[in-house]
Amino acid sequence: KPFSNTLWLSGFTFQSSEFSYGYKPDADTWHPVRGEDRGLRWHLQSHDEFRLSPYAVPLAQALVEGGLPCAEVTFRTAAAEESIRLMAEKFPEMLVGAGTVLTVEQVDRAVQAGAEFIVSPGFDPEIVDYCLKKEIPVLPGCISPSEVAQAVKRGLKTVKFFPAEPAGGLKMIKAMAAPYTGLKFM
Repeated sequence: KPFSNTLWLSGFTFQSSEFSYGYKPDADTWHPVRGEDRGLRWHLQSHDEFRLSPYAVPLAQALVEGGLPCAEVTFRTAAAEESIRLMAEKFPEMLVGAGTVLTVEQVDRAVQAGAEFIVSPGFDPEIVDYCLKKEIPVLPGCISPSEVAQAVKRGLKTVKFFPAEPAGGLKMIKAMAAPYTGLKFM
């Protein structure tokens, strides 16, 4: 995997083919991650008592310094808006978006916080049409040819194949992509 910038309660890490950085709440700074830590995929647990925002700036800094100036902050925690705002303000060169967006209200909150793109887990016509009307890049989740067809009909060039593994992974993406040659799957 080129990198992972998701978060777990005990810390987070991201990787490229050349390096790996990690941050743990008990440490003061980012540090190289070695040994068995390398290659781990860490996940954000959405517990109300856990707030991502204290980690947003160090994560954004590491991504920018590592040459990966892009992040999708999921709307799974109460800290999503604040995290997007902090990342966008401190690192204007970074492309910051909002993921797991389920309502048009969340679209508005994410964009007001500084999100430059929206990712939804499914193809919700209301969210997609709203984003298109407001000229906000949107990447809806598509799992079937019917959803892909709706995305193509609306002029979208990229969709999110989600959930990838349970839906057949790379084999399914290749099969769906065959008739939709102008469409990219993320």
